[in-house]
Order: sequence, then C-alpha cells, then structure tokens
Amino acid sequence: MANDNKALKYTRYAIGEIILVVIGILIALQINTWNINRINSVKEIEYISGLKNDLKKQITALERSKNFSDYIINEAETLLRQYNSKSSFQEIDSLNATLSHLMYTNQYQDISTTFNELNSTGQLNLIQNKKLRSQVIEFYQNSSKHNISINGNIVNVFYEHIFPVLKSSIVIQLKDFGHQVTKFNENEFELKMRDQLKQGSYQSPSEFETINAVSARIITEAANRSYIKKSLEEAQVLVIDLESELKKGND
Repeated sequence: MANDNKALKYTRYAIGEIILVVIGILIALQINTWNINRINSVKEIEYISGLKNDLKKQITALERSKNFSDYIINEAETLLRQYNSKSSFQEIDSLNATLSHLMYTNQYQDISTTFNELNSTGQLNLIQNKKLRSQVIEFYQNSSKHNISINGNIVNVFYEHIFPVLKSSIVIQLKDFGHQVTKFNENEFELKMRDQLKQGSYQSPSEFETINAVSARIITEAANRSYIKKSLEEAQVLVIDLESELKKGND
C-alpha cells in the first residue's frame, strides 16, 4: 500500500512537472509571438509611412510633368493656329523660339524606393490590410506600365521622327535652351546662319513636314499626359488610404 502511494505521488509529481514545462513553453511561445507581432507592427507603420512619403514626392513630380505637357500642347496648338491664319510659315512670331521649346521632353518620374524594398525582400505581407496591399501593388504595376509607355513614346516616336524635323527646321539659339551667351551677339549669329542656309545646298524640311511634326508632338504629348493624369489620380487616392491606415495604427 505504501509503495503504491509513493508511486502515485511520483506519477502526480511528474505529470505536474510536465504540465508546468508545457505551460512555460506555451507562455514563451506566446511572448515570442507577441514580440514578433509588435516588431512587425512597427515595421508595417514604417513601410506605410515610407510609401506615403514616396508617393507625395511622386505626386509633386507628376504635377510638374502634367504642367510640362500642358505647356508643350499649348505652344504647339498656338503655333498651328498662327500657321492657319498666316500666309507664310515665316510670318509666325517667335517661330524659332516656339519650335525650340517643342524640342524639350520630360521623362516619367518613378519614385518607388520603399515599394522596391518591400517587393525585393518579400515583406509586402507586412501590410496587414489586404485591400490596401493590393492597391499598393496595383498602383506600382500601373506606374511601371505608364513609365514604359511614356518613355517608349519619347524614344521611338519623339526622338525617332519628331525631333529630327524640329531640329532641322530652326537655327538653334542657345538662349532658347536656357544658356546666356556672353562671347558674341547671338542675333547676328542667327542672321549669319540663315544666310548660310539660303546660299548652301542644305535642304531644310518643308512647311508640310514641320507642321506634321508639330501635330505629332501634340498627339504624343497628349498620350503621355493621359498616362500622367491617371498615375496622378491613383497616387492621390492611395496617399489618402495610406494616411487613413496610419491613423488607425496610432489610435
């Protein structure tokens, strides 16, 4: 009987020890999980803040790009209107300067440092809000497509077909590209260049070719502006949603 009681006590003691060990392990796991969740929550807030800051910079860049597109389209349309009302192409006021301005272009600004880090490190799942996470991914996918389309228009259409005609239709004056000449009189230089054109064998593009180039400039810039406007609208909405998520995290 005594031996049986001792065995029973030892058994109960052993079971109690096992239960205590299991409880200790569960508590340790719970604490570890809590620490991981806390660290991930901090990281999530940092990444969401980073995404918001990147997007605000991109919005500023996109607004500048949109203003640039508006300016180019306005300059080109004004030139076509003047051409329509004049009897000669050369009668257009500031023709040389306007065509010079149409030679400018503007690359798409893709500011995606935080998203690239999240994507490359596989930490996009740190954004717990699935809808917001999908929205972030979709924005940057669309932004990349717009970047490719705009830069494709610049390289394959503008520089390939429009720029050569515009460049050959004018006498390039440094002042029209923001450089102030101090070594010589640029107006006299322009007159001399125009005399050379008349005397030499160089054949400048016809009015038909130049006007077509201006029209094509409007078409490509309008297409680029549509991509910019779409990115701008999506970025503005996403910033609001990111700010809302940050506010919830701080409550």
